[in-house]
Formats: sequence, structure tokens, C-alpha cells
Amino acid sequence: GDNENDILYIKIRNGKLVYTEIYDRWGLMMYEQAGENVYWDGYTMGGQEASIGVYYYIITIEKFDGEIMKFTGAFSLFK
Repeated sequence: GDNENDILYIKIRNGKLVYTEIYDRWGLMMYEQAGENVYWDGYTMGGQEASIGVYYYIITIEKFDGEIMKFTGAFSLFK
């Protein structure tokens, strides 16, 4: 809410973003989006505010040569 790091934005340099998923620590999907220009502002898909904690992502990209790659990791949400 202070306009500092309020949005998780994914930028791909060597391909295009195909699909993004974000899960909470219990495996509940909090966000999913197909296509490019994906960002998450800390709310669930239903519009409910996400709690402080660790979240996990799966990002699928298509490289310019057509190869599909998946990247996974975690991040912490603070408010």
C-alpha cells in the first residue's frame, strides 16, 4: 500500500511468457494467468486479500526457438 514493491511483475527477455501460477503454502492456487504482461498484486483470484507468508510460483515460457521451459521458486509476501 506504500507504492513500494506492491506488484510482482514478470518480465521475460529471451522468449514470451505463456503461463503463470502462484500457490500458497498449502498448495491452494492464488493466481493464474495465461499470456504476457502478467502481474500479481497480492490478492487471490476471488478478490480476497492474501495473507503474509511464503508463496510459490511456476512460470512457463516459450523461448524464441520454440522450446518450452518451466521455472519454479518461492517469494515472501509482506504488508
